Amino acid sequence: MKNKEKIVEMVEKTQFQLDGDLEEHYSDTNTLNFATRENGCVGSETVGHEDVAVAVNLQTELMKLDCVTKVEVEEVDEWVHINVELK
Repeated sequence: MKNKEKIVEMVEKTQFQLDGDLEEHYSDTNTLNFATRENGCVGSETVGHEDVAVAVNLQTELMKLDCVTKVEVEEVDEWVHINVELK
């Protein structure tokens, strides 16, 4: 669980938050899902460019970790998601 906690701590220093509870939702999986719409526009359902930039930077940093196998950045309406797959 240490690797998951390290990743959560790293990502949550930004505007992204874990989608759900680490213990309840992620204890038996090798994935973590984060999301934000802090800079997105709800009215026009468009993502915030700042959120996308942070997500891409996090993707680069997370891929440097030995415990991470895949990081996907996804844009859905005003939301930006980061999906992290661990070994």
